[in-house]
Amino acid sequence: MKIVALRALGFDVKKADVAELLVQHGEEHAERLDFQTFRKLVAEMLLSRSLVDEHRRAFQLFDVMDQGAIDFVTLKRVVRSLNLDIPDEELKDMIHEFGKDGLIREEQWLAIMNAD
Repeated sequence: MKIVALRALGFDVKKADVAELLVQHGEEHAERLDFQTFRKLVAEMLLSRSLVDEHRRAFQLFDVMDQGAIDFVTLKRVVRSLNLDIPDEELKDMIHEFGKDGLIREEQWLAIMNAD
């Protein structure tokens, strides 16, 4: 259950990672974690993430087809799933302004997200 909860929060962890975290916090033999300990673990993990890591994670959420790029169809699908009302022309403009060949790749996404 610990690994499922951490993955649901966006952490790409393996069982060994979770076991190491538990050892670091003196919980290696715990059948269940209390909420305070779990909260402390998650807070530490969140603080250890960099802004670039967060931007990559956001890109992966948009790249639902795992193609390494966001195209118009994918962007439209994500916008629709978020119940946003953005006209197709605006979405196409976003893709063409920030992407090449009708695609926004991860490096372009990171440049957009890190722009001042």
